[in-house]
Amino acid sequence: MALSPVALAKKEFMERAKQIWEEEGLPPLTPKSRWYGISLGSWSKQSELEAEIALKGDHYETGKKMEQEERKSTLE
Repeated sequence: MALSPVALAKKEFMERAKQIWEEEGLPPLTPKSRWYGISLGSWSKQSELEAEIALKGDHYETGKKMEQEERKSTLE
């Protein structure tokens, strides 16, 4: 079953997964065209930044920022 490219992970993650697969000695993969996800441009720059922060394991930083923004908006 082929998935839509938007349902798949970014190329960098799919390449790393393929590398791990091969390192584990699993059967060879034969990726088809568009074997990784594509962006439809619906993520804002802020969302992209927050995703990168989460990948680094610093997801709590986004939470802190959201908390500060919430406090700021309630004071206005």
